[in-house]
Amino acid sequence: MLKENKYYIYRHIRVDTDEIFYIGRGERSRYISKYGRNRIWKNITNKSDWYAEIIIHNLTNEEANIKEKEFINYYRNFGYCKANISSGGAGLVGVRPWNAGKKLSKEHAYKCGNAFRNKKRPEHSRTMKLKWKAGCDFGRREPVNRARIYCIDDGLCFKSITDAANYYGLHRQHIGKVCSGKLKTTGNKRFMFI
Repeated sequence: MLKENKYYIYRHIRVDTDEIFYIGRGERSRYISKYGRNRIWKNITNKSDWYAEIIIHNLTNEEANIKEKEFINYYRNFGYCKANISSGGAGLVGVRPWNAGKKLSKEHAYKCGNAFRNKKRPEHSRTMKLKWKAGCDFGRREPVNRARIYCIDDGLCFKSITDAANYYGLHRQHIGKVCSGKLKTTGNKRFMFI
């Protein structure tokens, strides 16, 4: 059986600090892919530009797993690899959750469904819900960039899309689309931003 030497080890480096923040193993174009990354990796790449380097190539799957572990361990000793959650070597791939393939009994499913059904909600939760229904703003400030709306047909001016939607009983999204030119009218009314 032929060994397939299609795997490689790569690293991602921040442009601004030249810090290695991720070591990985891959094949084809995985080293430049942004998909299937963890939250830490995404936070780092949202803050700064980055580039990728292939460190070693022409590895088998087993060799790539071993080398990835070695590189992650090596760079972590110097404080790098902040986006690596596992220690490498196909870390979390293939790990099954504890309840995979198991079905709950009818009794257990019923108990889970009714666990919180007859319990009283905490007082702060109930007051928040009442305030929400009453239209309280919870101390929010007025948005600075709220657009004023003008109804061309009636000649009325509104402070916001929401005010116009409440006055006419229309959907806010539709009024916004009319103002931006995506729709001609909504509720036989024409609107525009002023």
